[in-house]
Amino acid sequence: MYKIVIVDDDMDVPMSLSNYFPWEENGFEVAAKFFNGSEALKYLVNHEVDVIICDICMPGISGIDVVRELRAKGIASQIILLSAYKDFQYAKAAMFYGVRHYIVKPATYSEILRTLNIVKEDLRGEGRVKMSPQKGQVSTYHAKILSQIKAYIDEHYDTATLVSVADTVNMNASYLSRFFKENAGENLSTYITRVRMENAIRMLRDVHLKNIYEIGDKLGYGNSKSFTKAFKAYYGITPQEYRNSFSGEE
Repeated sequence: MYKIVIVDDDMDVPMSLSNYFPWEENGFEVAAKFFNGSEALKYLVNHEVDVIICDICMPGISGIDVVRELRAKGIASQIILLSAYKDFQYAKAAMFYGVRHYIVKPATYSEILRTLNIVKEDLRGEGRVKMSPQKGQVSTYHAKILSQIKAYIDEHYDTATLVSVADTVNMNASYLSRFFKENAGENLSTYITRVRMENAIRMLRDVHLKNIYEIGDKLGYGNSKSFTKAFKAYYGITPQEYRNSFSGEE
């Protein structure tokens, strides 16, 4: 029997799949079922399973996040992704991690059975292909994502937030926060602030920008008081004090 785990935030899916699909007749055993990605990950990193059926769109940790975490840890279980959305970006992200099976919900009995038969052949095959990418590939992919995140913030520093950046790179916000910290060595909010402050210096040196409020507005601060407070916390002096000292040097 091949061990299988089912993950879906819609409680009806894991329950109905585990209770009504003839798993044993088809050579599978449902080892566990979960209703969120976080709990599933805790289990999967400590238990060896052959197949994971996982929903893509879940609150907190998405199906793509689950796949990314498993592959990063070298866990090569076969994965079948379920989604109610025909979104190529999801499929594209999943394909990078070796996921070949992507079923749009509601899945029919024949679709599930056909997919499982293909997966079973993969599991039975001699010299089974390891589905996880090599460490170098993972590092390269992470570097590309990190570069994309920074490029977005560098261009949109006035409006960039955790949520807007997450939407841009197709990541769950909480996962993105952890991803950026692990790969950039600093918090995302710290990076956004640093980019804003570097641009604040540039703007304060611009003689055409006379008004401190105007500069704060261009940096994404709602008023001059917020800008002044952030600038002083970062540099130890107010924007006006910096501009006065710079003007004095000139």
